[in-house]
Amino acid sequence: MKHQLSFRFLKIISKFVFSGFLLSTLAILCYGQDVTHNISTAEAKAFEDRIGKKVSDSVKIDALLRLALYNILKPGELKADMDSAVNFINDAEKRLPNTRTPATLGHLYLVKSHLYREAGRRAEGKNFAQNAVDQLRRSKDRYHFSLALIELSQYVDLEGGSGAKTKIELLEKSVAALKGTPFLELKAFVLKDLADLTLNINQQDKALKNIQQSLEVYKSIGYKKLQGVYTLYGSIYYTLGNYHKAVSYLLLAQRTAENLGDQSMQICQIYNITGVIYCALSERKNGIPYFFKALNIAKINHDEGAIVLILSNIVDSYNKIGDYQSAIAVVKSIEKENPVSIINKQPHLLPLYYLRTYNSLRQFDKAKKYYTILHKMDGFGSADMNDIYNIYHELVRYSTFTADFSQAEKQMRKFKQIVDEFKDPFRYKEFYFSAFRLDSVKGNYRGAMENLLKFRRVNDSLFNESKSKQIKQFEVQYETQAKESEIKTKNTSIRLLNQKNLLTQTLLKQAKLVRNVTIAGIIFLALIVMLLIRQYKHKQKINAITQQNNLVITQKNKLLENLVKEKEWLLKEVHHRVKNNLHTVICLLESQAAYLKGDALAAIQSSEHRIYAMSLIHQKLYQTDDIKTVDMSNYLPELIRYLEESFGMQSRVRFSFDIQQINLGVSQAIPISLIVNEAVTNSFKYAFNDNRSGLINIGMAMENEKIQLIISDNGTGIDLLLAKQTSKSLGLSLMKGLTEDIEGELEFENDNGTKITITFTSDPLLLIDER
Repeated sequence: MKHQLSFRFLKIISKFVFSGFLLSTLAILCYGQDVTHNISTAEAKAFEDRIGKKVSDSVKIDALLRLALYNILKPGELKADMDSAVNFINDAEKRLPNTRTPATLGHLYLVKSHLYREAGRRAEGKNFAQNAVDQLRRSKDRYHFSLALIELSQYVDLEGGSGAKTKIELLEKSVAALKGTPFLELKAFVLKDLADLTLNINQQDKALKNIQQSLEVYKSIGYKKLQGVYTLYGSIYYTLGNYHKAVSYLLLAQRTAENLGDQSMQICQIYNITGVIYCALSERKNGIPYFFKALNIAKINHDEGAIVLILSNIVDSYNKIGDYQSAIAVVKSIEKENPVSIINKQPHLLPLYYLRTYNSLRQFDKAKKYYTILHKMDGFGSADMNDIYNIYHELVRYSTFTADFSQAEKQMRKFKQIVDEFKDPFRYKEFYFSAFRLDSVKGNYRGAMENLLKFRRVNDSLFNESKSKQIKQFEVQYETQAKESEIKTKNTSIRLLNQKNLLTQTLLKQAKLVRNVTIAGIIFLALIVMLLIRQYKHKQKINAITQQNNLVITQKNKLLENLVKEKEWLLKEVHHRVKNNLHTVICLLESQAAYLKGDALAAIQSSEHRIYAMSLIHQKLYQTDDIKTVDMSNYLPELIRYLEESFGMQSRVRFSFDIQQINLGVSQAIPISLIVNEAVTNSFKYAFNDNRSGLINIGMAMENEKIQLIISDNGTGIDLLLAKQTSKSLGLSLMKGLTEDIEGELEFENDNGTKITITFTSDPLLLIDER
């Protein structure tokens, strides 16, 4: 088997949806090591020398078959290599009558299977693989018997319903055949392949068990190339929802590969999956550099399939963080660097990337060109189902935004057929949201509400599925702790019994000694013994009562801990629901805004910004371990990025942040977020009317339980008389009212721009919790 690069997508990982588009992962897990342990060039030369010497036919046959396999597995598809392999096999068959044993026959059939499979004659190759298994099962050659089972598994079609189960059974037999043999490297490899297969059929427990055994065997022989094992570890923990542990294993795989100077597609896979997991953790800016590292490796290896997948991840990532110019730049670089491979072989890709980005930018005049190209394509050429899904998703978006309802409805019907083929809840969620958006724009509010409810049901089911995985992890940890506690209790009981036995023996010795001295002494000592026994039993009874009480207290403490955890999960669920409800309100406001203009539209948009500020608070609360407070140093920059994108001020206005790590409760965080929203919105609207660039500074610091928030700009400055007359401005009235709600002080200054200062006292309940 020559080294292959298999783009078999991990079923669970590939369910992760990112901005409506699938993040692609390169699953090359089990191809960093040659399954057949092919010999080196030096070893091949040694086998050639052995053939020319006077050795037994069995030794010559073994050398000839190893040389044949060496030529079959050599890189490239050279006819000369295949011809050499055939000649070696024929020479081995001529000598076979003299040493016709099951082991020799099985070895011959095994090599023939490799030959026919490499030549594309799979039916004949499969027959030889089965014959190899049948012959080697009767021999004592466990090594080649294990390889024959692996070779037979290469013919299993994983697309069928029972294909994965059949292949797993063959590989488990291969592992069993190696039990008690010295071929530990082969055993470790098969266990790793088993972990990969069981992961792909969602049997994470078995996958974790297999990869743990593989790592133990590899380490026992000092094997160093463990990056594939660590990568599979990361993939398993990713599917279990333990993203932080997944990242730690992938970073370990990265260090291992880099220390070994690995420039293969395996390190490409490691970088790519690391980027995907950072995106799952909402740390997309940290994930993008890993995508670029993966792209460089794919270019070194001239792997066009990988290049396309990784470029798609990069474009999607930039679109998600709102860096549309970088997304356009990446697409243009594709045209410049590799026009023949990308444009001619997969002509749908570049129009898809452009349409996706221009749709996000709402630049429909530029998007029209690429919409037309995709709309006129017949069957989308070499596009796979995932690309076709993305194409129709973008076609529907464009038709909806441009009010081409006739085309949008046709495309939605085709979109539904594609989603039904996937049967993936993430894609159903995207479909229902697209249907909701189309019905909203058309004015079909009943249909819009029905689709929005379907979207919410699917989204909530996905959220509950994620939480169920985490709850399962807690249950496993709880059961483990319970078993450890049970073992400790048993050990304590055994220790007490040993002590009791020792004490009894001591008392018997004393009784014998006393009896040998005098009868009086015996009676006297007997009385003492009786008193000691009575005292011992009394003490034992007290100890038993004490232990029982301690056990009850321990159980109650564990029960209270579980109740606290349940309360925290419920609070997170409440915040999640509140955030979703606020998001629904924003969606309805956006639908209404499509039919409004002027002041009414501005009022709707202002309301959207205020509601988003509150929604973001609840999102932060259920996404962090601390469900009571919000870190303002993390929250305020994210709110500002949203306002920048909403007003399109990224190129005109810069922001400077000097925010300490201050945690505020909901009662103070929401008013502060709304005050910042009003202040920054006013700066966008009135401070830079002459289209000049500007700077807005936002600072927040706490000293002696007093918190001071300062928002200033270098714009035209506020009219202080107008600032005092808050009744004429809704924004200023809100700021004053919200400041009063948190019992703070609001000050306005005009010094080369507007400066707003809010001073308030931190919530005393939070201060008590921190102490």
